[in-house]
Amino acid sequence: HAMIQVLKIIDIHKINYINISQAPSPEALERYYNSVCATFGSKPFRAIDKGAIDRFLEIEASIFRKLNEVPNISVFQSLPNTDHSIYRPGNKGDELVAAEYENFVRVGYFSSADYEFDERGGFDSTLLAKEQLNQVFCASAYINGGVSEGGPDSVTEPEPIKVGKNALHYRSLGFGTPIVVKIMSTSWATPLALAHAIYLKNMGGPQSPTEFRNYMKTKSKQPRPKLIDPLRFSQFELYAGE
Repeated sequence: HAMIQVLKIIDIHKINYINISQAPSPEALERYYNSVCATFGSKPFRAIDKGAIDRFLEIEASIFRKLNEVPNISVFQSLPNTDHSIYRPGNKGDELVAAEYENFVRVGYFSSADYEFDERGGFDSTLLAKEQLNQVFCASAYINGGVSEGGPDSVTEPEPIKVGKNALHYRSLGFGTPIVVKIMSTSWATPLALAHAIYLKNMGGPQSPTEFRNYMKTKSKQPRPKLIDPLRFSQFELYAGE
């Protein structure tokens, strides 16, 4: 019933873009459950019946499949941030992360103050954290946060080693001094990818999710998703512009 209401809202308001800050893989589900639910007294994840977990993930998958059937819509989905699994289209159990949905664009991240490519982007595996490189078979693009992050043994949010040109910033509650995003994530990267896709579309570039995915592939013997930096080159538009 909830999905029916979502589809009605999409139709009534003529929604063309959806941002999903979620990649409900089994690995991510276990990690989030143990960090939130188990902390407050719920039984550990391993004690939950596998059939119940599979049914929950199937409900999620059915929602994604329904969204993929909606005409004239582009769904931008965040990939997992720290999963150790390698996801591939067609693999059993990888549907929520890697299924080749026509309307979906899946987004990963990297963060470097020293971006080495031009505005068209390129691929360099050394710029990706291992967990992000694991997503290379299902990622449509990787978005740069623009800072060289502090070491992993530092505090929870270490100061960046270096802040690049036009690095990603935010304002607390939309006001005050811009604050640099010290730790990049796919949830930060995905709305930037969406805004970049709108920019390219309005400039006469790729007009559909399929065209955008193809545009974001390197022209090499083994095509890879591009690492791009739309902030550095001012290649995105505010959502209010649409």
